[in-house]
Amino acid sequence: MRQRIYRGIFFLAIVVLFGLNLALAQGGVQATFMPTISQKVDARTVPAKVTGETENALTSNGYVQIGTINASVNGKMAEIRITQQLQSAILQKAALAGGDVVHFSKEGSFQETDVPTGKSRKIRGECIRDGLQAVATPTTTRSCTTDIHGFTNCSTTTTINSTLGVKCVYAEATYVPITRKEESLVSEGTVWRFDPMLAEDIARAGTFIPLSSILGKDINSAEMRAWLSNLGTPEKFGNDDRYYYDYKSKGIRLVFTRTRRLNIISLYSEGVDGYRQYKGNLPYGLSFQSSRKEIESILGTPNMSSEGVSGYQTSYHSKGIDISYNTKRSHDMNARMKIISIQTVP
Repeated sequence: MRQRIYRGIFFLAIVVLFGLNLALAQGGVQATFMPTISQKVDARTVPAKVTGETENALTSNGYVQIGTINASVNGKMAEIRITQQLQSAILQKAALAGGDVVHFSKEGSFQETDVPTGKSRKIRGECIRDGLQAVATPTTTRSCTTDIHGFTNCSTTTTINSTLGVKCVYAEATYVPITRKEESLVSEGTVWRFDPMLAEDIARAGTFIPLSSILGKDINSAEMRAWLSNLGTPEKFGNDDRYYYDYKSKGIRLVFTRTRRLNIISLYSEGVDGYRQYKGNLPYGLSFQSSRKEIESILGTPNMSSEGVSGYQTSYHSKGIDISYNTKRSHDMNARMKIISIQTVP
């Protein structure tokens, strides 16, 4: 009886030790997957594999890009062991998301990023509303008199005149995040699934349209006309400087310059301002289900942010992206994206 107990304890110790070694081998690395399609897919039962094929070749062979993925560890000591841990975590996470292969763009690369500290610096933002206000204008006059002895006496008089002038009466509060530098080793790439039927479904939905390639195009170009024909009939309005095409059933607003070139593409989540949700791919593998924390882990710290009347907004000037969240609070990291606007980078 005692021998059976000893054997049971020995077996349990082996199991615990194996699990501990497995956790150490993976280094506790967690991978983050961001879907780029709205369609739901089943998980794969075996880890994904690394592929060296180009993305065009994968697409031609019936593969579909279903998302982007990344994993990182703090530090800057590049080691094969760490790179293997990152790769292992990514391949397992990719399979759980339904992927068959991962095309890596970075493997164990050193990266220095600006990490939000949770604090921000408040500055005066853009003026939203002007109004008439009284403006005090001082006027100084000088008068002199000469007495009978030839001495001159002078005096000055200042009069305050009040006139009406245009002045800003309401400006948005703009917050610049305070960040700290964080060094890490990063692996990232795109996740692909072999599924020709899914590829056909996505093509029919129009989610393979590369929005960045449409920006800056003339509305009368052949490429633009072909793209617009798939969107249907828009609601049109505008002014001398720009005009708008609204496709509310598709979740899209297009903004053209007065020279008739596409300058901004705004993509909406479900129900915002009467729009249906955009069903195509979002830039950088983002999703309307992503939290602000997840979005900033991918895009980094925004260049500018503001607490506007319509919600908290951030701008990434170098990426040509503006994001509006479903909150007015600057510290709400669980907020969801309601509008993402893509524009030509100056």
